[in-house]
Amino acid sequence: MSAERVVSLKNIWFRGSVAAVIAIAAIAALIGFVWVPSAQSDTAFEGIWDAICRAAGVPESPRATQQHAAAAVRSSDVIVTPQMLIQRDSDSIGRGATLAMRCTTCHGAAGPGAADSPDLAGQHDVAIYKQLRDFKSGHRASAVMAAFVQNLSDRDMRDLSAYYASCRTGRR
Repeated sequence: MSAERVVSLKNIWFRGSVAAVIAIAAIAALIGFVWVPSAQSDTAFEGIWDAICRAAGVPESPRATQQHAAAAVRSSDVIVTPQMLIQRDSDSIGRGATLAMRCTTCHGAAGPGAADSPDLAGQHDVAIYKQLRDFKSGHRASAVMAAFVQNLSDRDMRDLSAYYASCRTGRR
């Protein structure tokens, strides 16, 4: 047996093994902290530091968080008072009932809604009208509701709100 120690920098196999482990760790770090986060399509790659932070578990940079917070706070362009919808009559409720036929799949026919859709029966007409306006203007996001309210006129939205407000529910 040789007098040379196995765990020594003089041992060529030990130096080679240590160098190989360091090289593998560096390649793994580059792949895990830089390449994979930069290849994700759901986030914008803003540099190596952002990629490293995302890979380490930091969801977003503080700058991106502030931008998302500013985008999320959008005030509605609708100001509704109860006096605006006071002209609720049987014709308005009848037109609203006809229009509500499109809504029955999700919101039910004058009753509880299906799945996770809100129950509109008996809700205040002002609240329903405001939500319809917000969906139409884009201040409230929903791909389904945006498609439904796209072609509604202001009178249609008032009639729908009058109809749902006139419905009774078994809960009350």
